[in-house]
Amino acid sequence: MSTYGTADYWQQMYQEERDRAQRESYAEFDRRKRERKQREQEREENRQYHRRTATDWFDALRKQAALFQEFHDEERLDAEKYGIDDLPPYFGDSAAACNRGWHILAEEMAGFTQDFEQIRVQIEALEQKHRDLRAQAVVAAAVRLESEAESRDGWLSVARALSGTPDTESALSAWLNW
Repeated sequence: MSTYGTADYWQQMYQEERDRAQRESYAEFDRRKRERKQREQEREENRQYHRRTATDWFDALRKQAALFQEFHDEERLDAEKYGIDDLPPYFGDSAAACNRGWHILAEEMAGFTQDFEQIRVQIEALEQKHRDLRAQAVVAAAVRLESEAESRDGWLSVARALSGTPDTESALSAWLNW
């Protein structure tokens, strides 16, 4: 090391600082590159997950048709690349079957439209019955709590809240937010 204060000393200090800053810059660049790759990998995993999950048969048939077709197209390109003319039809046929299955399913579902509507109405009636029974239970609880209150203000307040606060998330949250 050079003597403190000499031109060589300052030159060496400058070079060390420049090298340190450059190492830090490279390290930051590498860290960001790894993070970017990780985000890209997570996006790809998420995309693949969504390609291979379905919520109903319409979704499953549509996605399976796309997967079969993609594999068929890749196979066809490989076959052309290597001069193979006799390509097994399985994946192309399966893609076509999924597409046709989707249309058949839509036609069959259309035949049940009235039944689905009846069931929807029944479900709404059951949900209303459920709400009514819950409301009856809340009122009954309020009456019992009030009868047990013995003039205690806290008990009476809770009984009044039970009988006067709608059974909705916003109303109950407002009651809790004091």
